[in-house]
Amino acid sequence: MSNHQYWLISAPAIGKERNVEQVTRRVGTLAVAHNFDVPDLKVGTLDALMSLSDDLGKHDNFLEAVTKKIANQLFLLFEATEHQSLLQISGSNPDHYLTHFRWDEAKYPIKSSCREIIDTINSQVTKLDEELRVKSADYSGILHTLAQADRGQSGNLFSRDLADIVKQDDWHETEYLTTLFVAVPKYSLKEWDNCYETLTEFVLPRSSKIVQQDNDFALLSVCLFKRDVTQFKEKAAKQRFTVRDFIFNAEKIKAGKEEKLKLSSEKDQKKNKLVLWCKTNFGEAFVAWMHLKSIRVFVESILRFGLPANFQPVLVLPNKKDDKRVRTALHELFKHLATKHLDEGITDDEGVLSSETFYPYVSLTINTEMHPDK
Repeated sequence: MSNHQYWLISAPAIGKERNVEQVTRRVGTLAVAHNFDVPDLKVGTLDALMSLSDDLGKHDNFLEAVTKKIANQLFLLFEATEHQSLLQISGSNPDHYLTHFRWDEAKYPIKSSCREIIDTINSQVTKLDEELRVKSADYSGILHTLAQADRGQSGNLFSRDLADIVKQDDWHETEYLTTLFVAVPKYSLKEWDNCYETLTEFVLPRSSKIVQQDNDFALLSVCLFKRDVTQFKEKAAKQRFTVRDFIFNAEKIKAGKEEKLKLSSEKDQKKNKLVLWCKTNFGEAFVAWMHLKSIRVFVESILRFGLPANFQPVLVLPNKKDDKRVRTALHELFKHLATKHLDEGITDDEGVLSSETFYPYVSLTINTEMHPDK
C-alpha cells in the first residue's frame, strides 16, 4: 500500500547544490524527494509574520478538514472500493499535483500580501464548506424521506404497508359488506380456518383467502357485514389475529407510487449534482490548501532563518515504516542548524532519531490520503 504522508521541509541551501539533490542523496532508497515551488512572497514586518504564523496553523487545519469532508462526501456517494482514484485536480491525482506543485499566479497574485492571499484562500474554502453543508443536508433529507417510505415496505405482514400487497381483486365493498385484512401467525393458520367464520354472527362463510405470506405471517382477507367490524376486531385480537387497518383506494395507491418515483428521480438528480460539485470543488479546496502550505513554509522559514530569504523547500515522501531513519538522515544533513541541546537529545539508545516536535529545519506534514479509515 502506498504511503501518502509527506513532509514539506525547508532549510538554507548547503553550498552550491540544491537541497533536493542533497536530500535525495542522503535518504537513498528510504524516501523520495521532490522540489517544491515557493515564490518570493511579500514579507512585511516581523510582527506581521509572527501574527501570520499564529493564524496559519489554524487555517491549515481548517482547509485540511474541508478538503477531506468534500472527499469523504464523494466516497459516500460512490460507495467505492478504490477511493483515491475518484479524486482529481485538473486531471491529476492529489499526489501528482503535490509532487509537481507550481504556484498559481492567476488565482493568487504574489503582488498581494501574504495576509491578503490567506484571507482570499480562507474565504474561498469557507464558502465551499457552507455550500457542502447545505447540499449535503438537502441530499440527506431526500434520502431520509425515501428511507421512511422503504421502511413501510419492509418488515413482516404484521407491520408493513399493504398498499403494494393488496390488489383490486382482493377488495370487495358494497353498501353492507366490507373486506378486512388479517395478519395471522403461520402456526395459527389451521386455528384461523377453524374459527374465523364463527368469531361473529355476520361473517361470510368460506370468504377467507390468503393474500400473501412471509416467513412469520400470512395475510388473509375476510368478508363480513360492516355492522360486525368492531366486534370482529375485538374477537380476532383475543385469538391473536391482527386486523390491519387498511382501506383500498386505487387513486391514493397510484398517487403514492407516483410520489415515490418522483422522489427517487429527484434523489438521482441531486446525487448527480452533488457528485459533480464534489469532484469540481475537491480540486479547488486541495489547490487552496497546498497554496496555504506554501505560504506557511515560506513564513516559517523566514521566521526561523531570517532575511534575506535563503531557504529551499523540499517535499519528502518516506517509505512506510522508514520515518525514523529518514528523520535521522535529515538530521545528519541539517544538524549544523540545530542547537547543542537539540543535537544531544535527538537520538534514542540505538542512535535512531526519536520522535520530536522540533527539528533543525522547518517541517510541515501533508497527508494526501483522504479516506478517514486510512
